[in-house]
Amino acid sequence: MLFYEFERRLAANLPTEFLKDVFPRGMRRLAELGLFRGAVQVPTKVGFKMMADRLDVVKWYVYYFRQIEPQISLAWNRLLSDGDDVIDIGGNVGYYALLAGQLVGPKGHVVTVEPSKIIFDQLNNNIEINGFKHITPLKKAVSDTSGVIKLYYAGDNNQGNTTIMEQNGHTYSEDVDCITFSEISNYIELSKVKLIKIDVEG
Repeated sequence: MLFYEFERRLAANLPTEFLKDVFPRGMRRLAELGLFRGAVQVPTKVGFKMMADRLDVVKWYVYYFRQIEPQISLAWNRLLSDGDDVIDIGGNVGYYALLAGQLVGPKGHVVTVEPSKIIFDQLNNNIEINGFKHITPLKKAVSDTSGVIKLYYAGDNNQGNTTIMEQNGHTYSEDVDCITFSEISNYIELSKVKLIKIDVEG
């Protein structure tokens, strides 16, 4: 953790914007080559914590910049308030579910849907780190019909590209349960939902 703090401060205080951009990208490239791997618990700019590393693109942003997509994060901050309900389809490792969980508080409710077992385990761990009992994680895929589909894992360096479409390089696959959007009503009252995010592949 001490090395992470040193590295993050170094990255933030390099003398030019060029170096501030190149240094994190270079460290990610080294992680892709098998060096400087490993996850640490990172306090984000918006208050919750996440496990982050230098390899996966989403966790890499959190590792060095303590947030992702600041404009979207700001929009969520303006849209959501205490007690709101949120659906997050395509939860990935949980950045937006956690952001929503923090903004709506324990009086609100967040349902986050992530089909990949590898990614879901990380999502669930991030929820537990923050003690957010008002976030309900579902290991499901959302489709137009219920059933079972094959999911192809995109790899550790860009987990968010995991998809139902078979592609070169997606060597690991698993069968996952599908639910329809209307079946999410088993977990949250749809009429009360303030915000729905859908970010999926395939």
